Amino acid sequence: MNVSFGIDDVGALADTISKATLAAAAVVAVVVILVGLSRAIRDRLRQQLVINDTAPLPAAIAGSEGEALTLSPWLRQRVQAALADEAAAARGIVDDVFQRDVALHRLPTEIAITDDTEPITSAAKDTMATVANGLRAVAPGQADGILGALSSALPNPRGCLVQTAPLLRGEAGNQRLGLAIELHDLDGSPIAATTLWEPPGADPTGQSWQERLVTLIEPAAHWVALRLVARRLRATPARSLGAPWLTQRRSRATRLELQRMLAAALTLDAMKEYADHSLAFGAEALDDLDQVGSALRAYHRPAAIRGAVQERLGFAYRAETVETKARRAFLDAAESWGEAEQRLVTNPGDNAGSTTETALADERERHRVRRLKCGLLSGDLAATAIAAEELREQPPKAAADARTLYAIACLYSCAAERVEKAAYLPLAWNYLGRSLLAATEELLWDQARADPELAFLTERQRFVDDLNHTWAVRRRKKSPPLLVAEAEALVKAALVRLTPPAAP
Repeated sequence: MNVSFGIDDVGALADTISKATLAAAAVVAVVVILVGLSRAIRDRLRQQLVINDTAPLPAAIAGSEGEALTLSPWLRQRVQAALADEAAAARGIVDDVFQRDVALHRLPTEIAITDDTEPITSAAKDTMATVANGLRAVAPGQADGILGALSSALPNPRGCLVQTAPLLRGEAGNQRLGLAIELHDLDGSPIAATTLWEPPGADPTGQSWQERLVTLIEPAAHWVALRLVARRLRATPARSLGAPWLTQRRSRATRLELQRMLAAALTLDAMKEYADHSLAFGAEALDDLDQVGSALRAYHRPAAIRGAVQERLGFAYRAETVETKARRAFLDAAESWGEAEQRLVTNPGDNAGSTTETALADERERHRVRRLKCGLLSGDLAATAIAAEELREQPPKAAADARTLYAIACLYSCAAERVEKAAYLPLAWNYLGRSLLAATEELLWDQARADPELAFLTERQRFVDDLNHTWAVRRRKKSPPLLVAEAEALVKAALVRLTPPAAP
């Protein structure tokens, strides 16, 4: 049988194929849109860390265009390494300090550091481009409008954006280079900002601008990292009766205040590591602590951290010979240490048992000692007189903790320099030696060798090296802790060896 197709039949077949093709394309486009949306939602829910390319060096520097851009990959690498360091430090603070206070019921909350890992990129990752292509295939005329509606309905991108730019200040030929850093949420909300400057008196002779900028990369990386790590802290306050929304609000307030306190504690460590940038780091730490409010009003740690930060600022201002600001910082530190001391009196926690009672007494005494020391360091006549009188009438109490003994040594060293050398210098040597012999790790020994607070003990290096041999032998043999009389005898013997024999 012969079958023939007319022109109309061919047209109908072509129309059918065309419709089928369009339908298939539409299905594919819808699948693309759905896949793109799922990826966009997943990417937006994932934490990201975007570090933009560093802005070019100031135009005032001839021939420097683009030099700073070559440092951007280095900054990203250093932030990645600093994140690991700061995360380890944060876990140490949380596990060894905050968790202990939770166990003692000084802090009625559960605390943990999450194991977040943020991929570091130079631009935020977002797969909305895939969705846009699908929409243009299905509805080319309305694609932009639909895309805008979908973007507003999707969750905001999560993560942080870091922007950096070099700065210059000072007169030509004597200019200091700085690095401005801004940290934002990806939705644009500001988190923090600072500027790190080359330390005064630095000699950049023979260095290129890029080489000088490299010296600011490491502290900048840690400044960024410690703030990101602090945001990983999660806190769940003890539940109380009341409306659920009140509990949720309290939980969020407590978490934010604990995050700020942790950031300040990490910043305090950074001030010790990067002493040349203490002023920039310290200003940010105080800003964080100023935002710690009602949720932690009874907790002593914020005041203690503030006292330590202000103390560091005092030494930094004194190093830059800004005596007025140094005096003010030490006076503020004395006030903060007094506040921490008082909060431990009113909120000591559950210290039943001889061990915890001893630890509480040592901690309170350590705060008092640092309050007295900062009063003497201030150089303020009234504050010095008050501190000296309390020191005479209420000398530091007996302590077993190495940190407390070390704080007492620093107090007596300061008193020997500023009040009465003959009365307090022997006590400074005695407590320094006892603190080192009571230490459980090398860290305190390293601190004693370089601590500017002990600079008045001029033969300190030889004294520390002498005692270190005795300490190392006892530690290797796993000897029991020394009694006070035994430690004092060892210290006395080291001091005798320190004194040169009299001439015949």
